[in-house]
Amino acid sequence: MSRFLLAVVVTTAVAALQVVADPTPDQVYLAAERLIAERAYPPEPAKAGLQTPDEMLLEAARRSNRPPVRVAAVRALARFEDPSDIGRLAQHIADPSEDVRTEVVAGLVFVLRKAKPVEDARTIALVFDLLRARLLMEGERGVRDAILASLGELDLDGALAVEAERILLERLKLTPVPAGALRGVEAWYRRHQNRPVPDAMRARLRQLSVRRMGAESGEPLVTALEALRAIGDTDERTIATASAYRCPPPAGPECGWEIRVVAVQMMRGAADRFGQALYRRLDDGHYLVRLEAVRSLARSIPSTRSCAPLIGALNDDSRHVVLAAIDLLSPACDDREDALARLRSWAGELGNQDKEQDRRWHERAQAMVTLAKFAPDEAVKLADEVAEDHEFWQVRAAAARVAELTRTQDLASRLARDKEPNVRTAALDALTRMGSPARVPAAIEALDADDVQLVLTAAQMLKKERLGSLAEQGIGAASWNGLAHALMRLTAADREPTRAARTEILARLAEWGSPSDAELQYAFRGYMKDADPVVAAAASDALYTLTGERVPARPARRPIEQPTEDQLKSLRARPNWNIVNLHLSDGSIIEMVVSLVDVPLTAARFIQLAEAGYYNGLTFHRVAADVMMAGGSPGANDYSGDRRFWRDEIRPGATGVFGSFGLVGLPARERHTGVGQFFIATHAGPDLIDERTIFGRACVSPKILEGAVIREVTVAVKAVGACRF
Repeated sequence: MSRFLLAVVVTTAVAALQVVADPTPDQVYLAAERLIAERAYPPEPAKAGLQTPDEMLLEAARRSNRPPVRVAAVRALARFEDPSDIGRLAQHIADPSEDVRTEVVAGLVFVLRKAKPVEDARTIALVFDLLRARLLMEGERGVRDAILASLGELDLDGALAVEAERILLERLKLTPVPAGALRGVEAWYRRHQNRPVPDAMRARLRQLSVRRMGAESGEPLVTALEALRAIGDTDERTIATASAYRCPPPAGPECGWEIRVVAVQMMRGAADRFGQALYRRLDDGHYLVRLEAVRSLARSIPSTRSCAPLIGALNDDSRHVVLAAIDLLSPACDDREDALARLRSWAGELGNQDKEQDRRWHERAQAMVTLAKFAPDEAVKLADEVAEDHEFWQVRAAAARVAELTRTQDLASRLARDKEPNVRTAALDALTRMGSPARVPAAIEALDADDVQLVLTAAQMLKKERLGSLAEQGIGAASWNGLAHALMRLTAADREPTRAARTEILARLAEWGSPSDAELQYAFRGYMKDADPVVAAAASDALYTLTGERVPARPARRPIEQPTEDQLKSLRARPNWNIVNLHLSDGSIIEMVVSLVDVPLTAARFIQLAEAGYYNGLTFHRVAADVMMAGGSPGANDYSGDRRFWRDEIRPGATGVFGSFGLVGLPARERHTGVGQFFIATHAGPDLIDERTIFGRACVSPKILEGAVIREVTVAVKAVGACRF
């Protein structure tokens, strides 16, 4: 070894020892993210068995005398989602710190999410035994709650499942009811929906859902009602009572809406039995309850043949309710002429050039789409004459939906050449669902676009098995050239959000290519060295598809981009560092509170982009009023965002930490693929929340609709006082 290399090795080793001697939580979080990035690459045989400085730091953090450092170490182990880390996590189950024990309990179950029920049955059983034993000796209520909540997440069967159910029911009978037991029961039956429910469990959940006065009194518990929904309970008295719940005075009419929403959702499968109760909810004080009532009543149209509740809801104060009612109007109703008149009135205003009035394009566009079910020719005429050239691209995308519903290929083909990529994507989807031959040239042309979602859609559409007989009509060469050029262009852009499009293109090239094409084989071998390990693996798969030769990928290791420890410190040192205000173009403000303590890297990246003006002028591109609203995408779709992926900082049990309404999270199509977008939950379920990085909370405005513009984002300012966290 040369003196230079020896000096580098010695210097690195000394620096590592200095770092790991007394790590800080931020050092642990940064090291964990680097290790996650490294684990995405194939292991290097030359380094097998050698411990890296980051691994040494993590081990030192586990041995720290400071609880916050040990908490960070346990969170890091959970983030790896590797069942082989179960043993190291279990070593902290009796930690002196309640915070550490709580993290261990949640982390153990989180890691097991990737375990296989059969292959890892022994590990799952060991974790269950560990949690059961800890529950018996645990003195802190918070840790006991975490254990009970975690029991519901375990994939158990046989005797262990019976025992888990017994433990949860036993704790559910206590007064007051442990919050963890309720969360555990809800999770258990959500994950085991086909499992028989003991009568005692069902009876107790019904009782807690309405909390009758007597030996035990109190307010209804929404989690108990959610558990009943998970098991498909249809007890009319419980559901009807919960749907009419009101908070005691002096609370306002909106109070208790979470309980009423769940109850109304439970009526959806049997709307005919809950008709009167549902009609009363159309006048509820909270818009989400009214929204769910509209949807539940729409389910009864086949039997009632009446659109009257929906027609009445067209006058609702909430535009979300109105939009849902428009969408659900059915030509099967006996009062279809009344519905048709309203649709014609709204859709006919699409040509209104009054800017103030044109802000209601949402209702008009939805009316045009629904009109296609009632009067297809009228809807197509509107789309041809007005919507195809409308100022708002969302209206033009709605015109593509009209084309799909009416199978109007000419309209869809014209929209496939729109200047807005999202409209082209909608039109290409429409052509594909119609089975139109025009989809092939439209898809090939779309491959020249810069928009990742559009290119991905085109590449997916050109899959041979989706083309059917068209695949035999000599389109292979044209498709191949378009795909090859798109791949080169996206790769040159060096943006990680292009991953999905590039992997899809590689698969298409292998389908369309010739096994004797040496140039294509050479290209695949080049992409096997891509800095994105997923793309490199896709190139290896493509080569195998083409030639039958399996060559392992050797992706280039790209240095990770992270905030520094000093940057994290400086952010926390600023007054009001955790206050972020989104100023919308209509003058309203969404106030956010973000967490640099629990999810420091995500919060820091979000603040960094916000202060750089990244979000200014962007929109909320997806608004599902009863689930969440998503924003912060430069392309107003899921595939546009920051240059580098943001790695998840999922905290098991985040719903319990932050509450449920107004959670701010990081959207990701798969693990560690955030691109700087964010969502604000309205009534999102655990399936969404528990699989996402939650980095704060916000006041949710009931007036936000798709396309709402974020005029400006301000950070570290005085709170506007609109939120009560």
